[in-house]
Amino acid sequence: ATRGLASASARGFSVGVSQAAASGREGRRWRRGFAGQREGLAIRTPLSAVAGVGLPDADTLLLERAARPFTSPEDLYRRARVTRDVLWALAEAGALSSFGPRRDVLWQLGVLERRLGAPGLDVPALLDASSLSPLDLAELPALTLLEETEWDLRRVGATTGPHPIARLRPELTAAGVQPIERITPGRVAAVAGLVIARQRPPTAKGIVFITLEDETGRLQCITHPPVWEAHQKELRAGALILRGEVRREGAWRGLIVHAGWPLTASGGQGGDPHA
Repeated sequence: ATRGLASASARGFSVGVSQAAASGREGRRWRRGFAGQREGLAIRTPLSAVAGVGLPDADTLLLERAARPFTSPEDLYRRARVTRDVLWALAEAGALSSFGPRRDVLWQLGVLERRLGAPGLDVPALLDASSLSPLDLAELPALTLLEETEWDLRRVGATTGPHPIARLRPELTAAGVQPIERITPGRVAAVAGLVIARQRPPTAKGIVFITLEDETGRLQCITHPPVWEAHQKELRAGALILRGEVRREGAWRGLIVHAGWPLTASGGQGGDPHA
């Protein structure tokens, strides 16, 4: 999932990950589907927020659904006057999860494309028979948690499931990497998280400020020029493991970075966080 984490951050979507995580901490849930407004304690992701789906596409789908709800992938494929790429994007994002697991929906859409041509032609089914038969439904492996996170981040920039770092926590704990909320001021610690912000103000004498977020909170990490110059290639990744001294001054708590590594999908890194 590292590629998904890094690409989401590079496109500026890390804030979306942060909002989904914060919503979970505040008792709300993010949901993915054919809706675009907040409902009670749930925040639904707009269709137009999915990479590859434009606002006109979303309007077309919502108007068609308002006329008559979609009942299956085939019903959607026949009636939705959008491109096949839009439907694939929605399936990958989990917006069609009411029809089944994402891989299964994508498989069905592929079969329908081969048999019906482009979507949205509204070709009547012969004698109301489905174009799909049980023989068309392959037994596909379910997405792993990391794959689901990567698909979420690639298409929406946020995950509706657990925070991405929470999914790596067992491996991180085994490597001696602590949750942000548990680090102790005055001690050296290793933490891991998504890069929410990376700033190098012109008045900061070359210091780079990196804000990390894990499933427990955020931490400002201060990287002095010698450390940045030595590790800047690694420190530009969208998800990092950072080692340094934990400092506290009044209400502020942060990390003075000694070294850093890109966070890999296995929870590991290219160096030893205890070195």
